[in-house]
Amino acid sequence: MSFDVFNQEVSTLDVDMNSMDQIEEPPFELEPESPAKKWAWRYGEDCECPSEGNFFAYDLESVPDTPRPEEVIIEPRMFDISNVLKSEATCKKFFSTPCNCDDAETLLIAERDGKKRKGVLNILEKMAVAGGEEIVNWMNRSKNPATCRIVSMGIQHLNEDQPQVWLAQNEKEERELIAAFFDIHMTGKIRVGYNIASYDDMLIFWRAIKLNVRVPKKLHVGRWGGKQSIDLMLKMFPGGLSDAIQLKLLLPSLGIFPPAGEINGSHVLAMVEGGQWEDLAFYVASDAWSEMELFKRVMAVLEL
Repeated sequence: MSFDVFNQEVSTLDVDMNSMDQIEEPPFELEPESPAKKWAWRYGEDCECPSEGNFFAYDLESVPDTPRPEEVIIEPRMFDISNVLKSEATCKKFFSTPCNCDDAETLLIAERDGKKRKGVLNILEKMAVAGGEEIVNWMNRSKNPATCRIVSMGIQHLNEDQPQVWLAQNEKEERELIAAFFDIHMTGKIRVGYNIASYDDMLIFWRAIKLNVRVPKKLHVGRWGGKQSIDLMLKMFPGGLSDAIQLKLLLPSLGIFPPAGEINGSHVLAMVEGGQWEDLAFYVASDAWSEMELFKRVMAVLEL
């Protein structure tokens, strides 16, 4: 199986560029002089946990843990655009029953050309894709650690040049992914990430319970995670999620440019349903690498 690579100029804070050419050859072919060789990432099972560096950044991606509801053919409706878009409440009322996606797209275009209200746009953008509240509620299951399943994990160890990736296309592979996480957890390394206290840690916890995975060492989870974890969001924004800046907006302001560019979590479901596993692997590797770069900057200023 071949994988994409990091192929752009990115920050190399605290990275010894002279040593990067001496890393072990990645498990796929590259041109001998290709600069991408320096940013190859590996499929997780081919990598051993390094003995040096006491921290690792990790990132999980998920999709709903139940099958997509059956699609129902919905006929277009007659409606008055101005009445539907009168307020956020009238918009919600219109979509309280299943809607034709083209109807939602028509309303979305009208709102973008008109008042551009954030709340109304959020409703319309979801409905233009999903077409009904049932589908939207199903898609939102991926935002709740208790109602989704893990499809990928990216790990970036401190003092390592290459991120590692695990993919979980089925329950067996998800169990293996969780086991790989606990193998690293057993080493005593401290996990770091952005908003991991509320999401990633809890997702590992929920899936380990639901899949009845025997864990060799218990997790400390929650706002501060004991001595096992560092949530960069809580360190940078002590007020929590309500005060925090979205990671994709925060990173460029600090000179960190994720190799995956504009790809974000909203694209994960489409990648999984479309069988774009290599694209998903590249994205989760990019996020893990980016969060380690963020950690390096925070670590240089804060006592963690």
